[in-house]
Amino acid sequence: MRSRVSAGLLRWALFAGLLVLPAWLWPHGWMLGYLAQTAALVVLALSYNLQLGATGLLSFGHAAFAGLGAFAAAHWFNRFGGPLPLLPLVGGAAGAAFGLLFGVLATRRAGTAFAMITLGLGECVAAAAWSVPAWFGGVGGVPIDRASGPSFGGWQFGAPAHAYALIAAWCFGSALAMRALTRTPLARLAN
Repeated sequence: MRSRVSAGLLRWALFAGLLVLPAWLWPHGWMLGYLAQTAALVVLALSYNLQLGATGLLSFGHAAFAGLGAFAAAHWFNRFGGPLPLLPLVGGAAGAAFGLLFGVLATRRAGTAFAMITLGLGECVAAAAWSVPAWFGGVGGVPIDRASGPSFGGWQFGAPAHAYALIAAWCFGSALAMRALTRTPLARLAN
């Protein structure tokens, strides 16, 4: 039992090291931007693994929920000026709300039918992105200026290192939360 706990802690320490070490070795703006995008995609991949691995539901529209959550978070930041560290939380809540809305339609069927329904819903979101440029921002998307937000605990997120530290912390916290969710009776029941 003790060795399993030690191995688990070692894996989490290795994951944290993989988030911190590249940023420490290459503290350049372009590398930190690349690492930030990679950390965001790690969260997306882990969430997809949680869905497919824990429930067996193959969804081709998974990116639509992440995209809609990101757009909602960007609009929240631009219109209401909320603190930047809460953007992933707002985006996650909005993505979950859209997932719940789409899930009501998609989960009436299972297997291949579920996969095709989610593909259709994802395509509807992609078509809406071109049809409603006022909300989706058209080809350029919805920009945010992370330096314009209020400081948070003395951190100004205009500096790439501060922005990456925030994204890496959210990536690590999200991975921990998803791991904890897989240990619950709900996740075991879904499998």
